[in-house]
Amino acid sequence: MKRLFTTIVISLVCLTTVWAQKAVVWEQPMAAYSQVSGRLDVSRVVFADTATILTFHVNMPYTARIDFPSGSTLRADGKDYKVKGIRDYALDADIAMPPTGVMDIDLVFEPLPSDVKSLAFNMPDAFSINGIRDRHAQREGIADTYWRDEKTGDWVMGVGRNHVVYDCKVWTITSQTERKGAYTLSASNGGENITINIGKETKGLRTVGVGKEKTVCSMITGDYLPDYPTKDAATRLADNGYRMGDSVTIIGWYKDMTQEMRQMGSEFNAAYQSIFTDENKKFYTKMDSLGRFTLRMPVENTQMLYCDWDRTTLMFLVEPGETYFLMKDFAANKTLVMGRNARLQNELLAHKVSHRSGNYQEVRRMGGIMKYMAHCDSLMNDALAKLDAECTKYPTLSARYERQKRQEIIADAGCSLMQARFSVKGFRLHEEYADFVAANCWNKLEDPYTALGNDYTTFFRDYCDHKNGCLPDDEFVYGMLKAEKDGKIKLDDADKALIKEYSAAVGDFVRKVNGAPDSLRQQMAYEFNNSDVVKQTNRLIQRESIKDLIFISSSGRYEKLLATADSLGLSRTQRDIFLSTTLYRDIDNNRKPLQPLALEFIDENIRLEAARQVVREYNDKYEAINNQTLQTDNLKPADDVRELSEGAQILGKILEPYKGKIVLLDIWGTWCGPCKAALSHSQEEYERLKDYPMVYLYLANQSPEDSWKNVIKEYNVTGDNVVHYNLPDAQQQAVENYLNVNGYPTYRLFNQQGRLLDVNADPRELDGLEDLIKRLAGK
Repeated sequence: MKRLFTTIVISLVCLTTVWAQKAVVWEQPMAAYSQVSGRLDVSRVVFADTATILTFHVNMPYTARIDFPSGSTLRADGKDYKVKGIRDYALDADIAMPPTGVMDIDLVFEPLPSDVKSLAFNMPDAFSINGIRDRHAQREGIADTYWRDEKTGDWVMGVGRNHVVYDCKVWTITSQTERKGAYTLSASNGGENITINIGKETKGLRTVGVGKEKTVCSMITGDYLPDYPTKDAATRLADNGYRMGDSVTIIGWYKDMTQEMRQMGSEFNAAYQSIFTDENKKFYTKMDSLGRFTLRMPVENTQMLYCDWDRTTLMFLVEPGETYFLMKDFAANKTLVMGRNARLQNELLAHKVSHRSGNYQEVRRMGGIMKYMAHCDSLMNDALAKLDAECTKYPTLSARYERQKRQEIIADAGCSLMQARFSVKGFRLHEEYADFVAANCWNKLEDPYTALGNDYTTFFRDYCDHKNGCLPDDEFVYGMLKAEKDGKIKLDDADKALIKEYSAAVGDFVRKVNGAPDSLRQQMAYEFNNSDVVKQTNRLIQRESIKDLIFISSSGRYEKLLATADSLGLSRTQRDIFLSTTLYRDIDNNRKPLQPLALEFIDENIRLEAARQVVREYNDKYEAINNQTLQTDNLKPADDVRELSEGAQILGKILEPYKGKIVLLDIWGTWCGPCKAALSHSQEEYERLKDYPMVYLYLANQSPEDSWKNVIKEYNVTGDNVVHYNLPDAQQQAVENYLNVNGYPTYRLFNQQGRLLDVNADPRELDGLEDLIKRLAGK
C-alpha cells in the first residue's frame, strides 16, 4: 500500500443543496472486509440528483493523518464516478485526527443511479472497499444469511451458497428445496447427516428445526451479533489456576476471502505472550481451499489471543476447555462466534469502546514525567467513562463484558505509564509516580491476568523491573545476610551494621549517578569506590570464612528476587510468575543452564507447576546444548591479533586469509535478542548463497565464552566457510569504532579485494542480499 491514510480532508461547493434534495439513503451499509476495516468504514451513502455522498467513519490514533486524493472513484455496474470534493476540507491535502481519534467525513462524487445494487470505493495506490450495498435491501433466497436464537441471543446458523454452519460445524448442502418461502436443507459433515427445516419468514422471524429441536430465529443484519436480550450478572472469567495441560479448540471458516487475503497464506494462526516466560507463542493450522480450519492449542488460563494478525488483527478471548466456531465472512465483513459459552466473545467483538493510549515518546514534549502521568490518567478516565456510557446505552451487556473491558483499559494505562521509564535518565521513576501507578493500575488488576494479553505482560515486566531497580544493586549484600541467617558465616553486630550502611550507600550512589551528567560519572564512581564504607566492606569480604563461600553472590541474586517480590506485594500467583519470568530470562540472556543453587531455589520457591516446569524445561534444553561438542575449526583464537590495538589493523589481519572471497561480517552479542533471532536463520542463509564464493565472519561483542559457544551450537552457525571470533573487549571496541557500529546486529560486506562496500547487507532481507552477492560474483 503506497499511500497510507494519515489525515482526512474535505471541501466542496454548496453541499447543503444536495442534502436538501429528496435522496435515496443507505444507512450503515454492508461492505466487504478490507485492510482498513475498523479504521475507515462506510457509514452512509446518499444518492441525490446532483451528487452521491459517501460518509466515512474514521477511527484512528489522534496522531494519525489521512488524505483523499483527487483520483478517488466509486465504481458501479462497470462505470467509474469521480470524486468532486470533500465537505469542510480539500482533496489531496492532509488533515490531523481530532484528539478523540474519531471523526466522520463526507466525500462527494459524481451522481450515481439510485437503483445501483452495489458499489466499490477505490483510493489509487492505497486501498479499496468493495461490496458496499444497502444492508436493508430486500433479499432473495436464503443464501448468505445468518440467524440467531431470538430467545437466548446466541448465533444458531449460517447459510452459504453450498454450505451451512450449525452446531460449530460446516456442513455441505446435499440438497435444498423451497416451498412458499420455506426451505428444507439436507447436509452432511464427514459421515454425519442432518436435515434443517427453515420456516417461512414472518415479521422478520423464521423457525429453524433440526430433528426435534425448534428455534425461533431472527436474521443477523449487522457486522456482529446483536445484543443479547437479557443481562448476565456473572462477573468471573474461567480461572484454571494456571493448570498445565488445558487447551481450547477454534473451528473456523474464512468465507469468501479476496485474492489479496488468500495471498497472505493458507494458514490460520493464533498467538499469545506467555505469562511465565514473556515469550511469544504462536500456533498454526492449515486452511482448506474454502478457508475452513480447526486449531486445538494449549492455553495457560483464560487467554487473550492475537489471531491471524497480518490478515485480520483479530483479538479473541478464549477460556480453557471451550470450543468456539469463528466465522469471518469477508464478502459481508461479518464476524460471529458460535459455541456453548460464546456470549462474551461476541460482545467484545461488537462493543470495542475505542480509546487512546499514552505514548512514552511524548514525555519530553509534554514537559516531563508528571505531566505525562496526568495525561495517561486523563485518557484512562475518559476510556472508563466511555465504557460506563456504553454499558448504560446497552443495558443487557453482560457483567463479564464490563469487567473485562475495565480491566483491559486499566492494564493498557499501566503499560503506557510504565513504558515511560524508558524516557527517564537511568530508567528510574519518581516515587510519587510509581505510587500513582500502584494505586490506580497495579492494585486494580485481577486474575486471570492472561485475559489482558500483551498489555499486562509488558506492564508486569516493567513494573517489577522498576521495583527491582529501586532496591540496592549489590546482590552480595543479600547473599551475606542469607549466609549468616543459614549459619554458613558469622557476622557480629558491627558487621551487620556495616552491611546495612554499605547497602544504603550503594542505593544513594546509584540515585546520584543516574541523575548526573556523563562527564561526572567516572569521577563519582572513583570517589565511591575509595570511600570508607566501601573499603571496610571489601576488608569484610576478604575474611577467609567469607572469601571461601563463592556461592554468596549467587545466593544474593535469589534473595534479592524474594526481596523484590515482597516489596511489590505480589499475590502467590504473581510471585511465581515474577520468579519464573526472571529465571527464564536469565537462561535466555546467558544461553546456558542455571547453577544447581538456582534449581534448588526454583523447587523451594515456585509453587505453580506450570511456572516451575517451563523454567526447568528451558534449563534442560541448555544443559543438553552445553554438553554438545562444538566443531572448533570455526572458532578462531585471537592470538594472531594479540599485539594489535587499532581497529583497522585488527580487521585487516582477520580478513587477510579470505582475499578472493566475498566476506559478510556479522557483529552480534549473546545478550542481543535480534542478533540471536537472525542467527536462527543461518542455515537458510548458507543454503541460499551456497553457489557464491562466500565467507561468513562473526565478531561477538561482550559475550561470555560459554554463552558464545552455546549460541553457535544452538543455531548451528557452522560450516566450512564460517569463522567466529570472540575478541577481548578493547579490541572488539576498536573494530566497532572503526566500522562506526551503533547498533546490533550490524552487517558489513567486503568484496573479493577486501574493500568495505557501502551497501545494505542485512541477511534478514535475504532476497536483497542475494541480488547484491550475485552482482559482486558476476553471475
